[in-house]
Amino acid sequence: MFKHFVENLVHKDDKEHVLSVFHDALSGERPYDLEYRIIKKDGSIRNIHALAKTFRDEHGKAIRMIGKVEDITERKRVEEKVQEYSENLEHLVKERTTELESFTYSVSHDLRAPLRAINGFAKILVEDFDDKLGGEGKRLLNVIVNNVDKMSKLIDGLLTLSHDGKKKMDSSLIDIKNMVLAVVEDIKFAMDKTRTVQFEIGDFPEAMGDGTMLRQVFVNLLNNAVKFTKNVKEAKIEAGGYKENEQNVYYVKDNGAGFDMNYVANLFEVFQRLHSVEEFDGTGIGLALVKCIITRHGGKVWAEGKAGEGAAFYFTLPKTVDH
Repeated sequence: MFKHFVENLVHKDDKEHVLSVFHDALSGERPYDLEYRIIKKDGSIRNIHALAKTFRDEHGKAIRMIGKVEDITERKRVEEKVQEYSENLEHLVKERTTELESFTYSVSHDLRAPLRAINGFAKILVEDFDDKLGGEGKRLLNVIVNNVDKMSKLIDGLLTLSHDGKKKMDSSLIDIKNMVLAVVEDIKFAMDKTRTVQFEIGDFPEAMGDGTMLRQVFVNLLNNAVKFTKNVKEAKIEAGGYKENEQNVYYVKDNGAGFDMNYVANLFEVFQRLHSVEEFDGTGIGLALVKCIITRHGGKVWAEGKAGEGAAFYFTLPKTVDH
C-alpha cells in the first residue's frame, strides 16, 4: 500500500528518499520524519511534512506506524519568499556599501585640493602680512590653520577606512606580542615627554591575519588609551590576550576617562564620539577602522567601561592551528 502511494503520488525526485526513510524507520535506524512533494491529479505540486511513530512487538518487529501528514505548501512558499527577500537585501546592502566607499574615496580626494589652497593662503598671510594682522587677525588665522589640519586628518581617516575595507588581505602567522611591543615603543618615542604612562604587556596567542591591518588595530587602540589617560596622574595601560573556545581574544585596557555604557553601541561607528573635541582630540574614525579590520578577519569587537574609571576594548580572531 505504501509503495503504491509512493509510486503514484510522490514526486519522482523524492521517491527514493521517501522509501529510504520509510525502511529505516521500520528497522529502527531513524524516525519517520521528512518532507517531500506529491503530485495531485490536476498536476499541481504540494509540499508535505510526514511524521510517524513506529510500534513494535516484543521481538522488536515493526507492526504498525501511526502519525500525521501536513500540507506545508504555503509555509514553504513564505520561506522561499523570505529567502529571496534576504538575498535581494544582502545584494542591495553590498551594492550600496560599494557605492558609499567609492563616494567616500572620491569626495575625500576632491576635498584635498581646496584644503591645501586654504592652508597655503593662510600661511602666506602669516608670513607676508604679519605686521598688519594684529593679535586678533593672527588668532583667527591660527583657528583656520588648526581646523584645516583637523579636516586633513579626517580625510586621511576616511581614505584609510575606505582603503582597508577593499584592500586584499595578505594573511600569515603573526607574533602578536612582538608586534604590540614594537607599537608601544613607537608610541613612547612620540609621546609627550612630561607624561608617565605605565604599560603592562602580557602574553598574546599567535594569530593568522594581515600583519599591516592588525598592527593598525593595536596602533589605534593603544593610542586611544594614551589619549584618554592624559588627565590621570598615574596612567596605566594593559594589553594581552588569551584563547577561548574556537577563538583568540585580545584586549587593551586603561584607567582613563572611560565612557557611559548606555552609549557603547556608538563607539565603533564613524564620527560617533562620546567625548567632546575640546576634551580629547580625534576624528571619530579610529574605532570604526578597528571594527572594519576585525570584521574582515572574521572576528568581532566590543568594549566595556565606566565614566571616569577607564575602558577595556576587546576583539577576537579565529584560533590558529597549534604547532
